[in-house]
Amino acid sequence: MDTPFPPATPVSPDSPDLPPPDLRDRYCIQCAYHLAGLPITGPCPECGTPVELSFREPTLANASPVYLDALKSGLTLVLNSILVTVAISIIALILVFSIGPSPAFNIIAEIFVLALSAVGLLGYWLFTQPDPSQVALEKTSSARAIVRITVITGAALAALSFMATLAGSTLSSPNALAIASGLSGIFSIVEFVTAAVLFFGVLRYSRWLATRIPDEFLLTRSKRYMWLLPLLYTVGALALFLGPLIALVLYWNFLNRLRTHIRSIIASGLPANLKGRARLST
Repeated sequence: MDTPFPPATPVSPDSPDLPPPDLRDRYCIQCAYHLAGLPITGPCPECGTPVELSFREPTLANASPVYLDALKSGLTLVLNSILVTVAISIIALILVFSIGPSPAFNIIAEIFVLALSAVGLLGYWLFTQPDPSQVALEKTSSARAIVRITVITGAALAALSFMATLAGSTLSSPNALAIASGLSGIFSIVEFVTAAVLFFGVLRYSRWLATRIPDEFLLTRSKRYMWLLPLLYTVGALALFLGPLIALVLYWNFLNRLRTHIRSIIASGLPANLKGRARLST
């Protein structure tokens, strides 16, 4: 990549311009360039971002504005897709009980579900945008990487499930209908497993982000929700399907609190002053 800045001049290890030894293994917050050996007073030779910015405490308040915008946009898409999904689900239940099921209604419902799934998956993709200052230190098995792999898998499964449902509503051959129905069932099971992996990955990734705010409330809730929300979603479904709705509301509130912090950081440079956000002592 071309840059208007000349290569950095070698500096003595004892130079006052260098950061302390324990902070030297850092990467540019904008382009992930390895900054070891560069004077803290100069620019990144790759993108021109002041090196000093990348040696600040790695909180979200000190992260790249581009990265923060991606987090905010991704969370907004995820949260809005959840709200619309709940609204459409309620409307669909009312219509089924009032006019009964029909093939045309099933196709329309599948189209809405596919569109909302696409919006939600795009949101998760943006939400897990790599932080340039951290990605070079990140393990390939990180929660962020798992979420991104799951997003790609989920998008493919949603498309295949829609095609199987569409085929099942238009085919007339009994054998073809049986095959389409079987495939649709298999896709549904795999989609459920994929959604579970996505859920746990998002909670783990959100916990890491919570340490960079920091927000003790989000940290403790992320651990508790690892078992509570799956329990509500499965066992709670026996109670007139109220369990899944409660789980979805708690999940929405959790991600919305994280978005509130990010919005506040973008606007003022500081996290939101929310109840329970005591800085961790350990």
